[in-house]
Amino acid sequence: MFIAERIIHSVREEEQTATLKEAADSLYEDYKNDPNLTAFTSLDYEEFYETR
Repeated sequence: MFIAERIIHSVREEEQTATLKEAADSLYEDYKNDPNLTAFTSLDYEEFYETR
């Protein structure tokens, strides 16, 4: 039973990975060419400290 569960889990992970890759590929051109989608990218390298 354990082997079957591992196989099913592995197949589901592969399917999810394929689905996510397909979604990313389909949105890549929009992301690359639309400045509104990348407006906050410049903040990625800013120092950020959480206020506590």
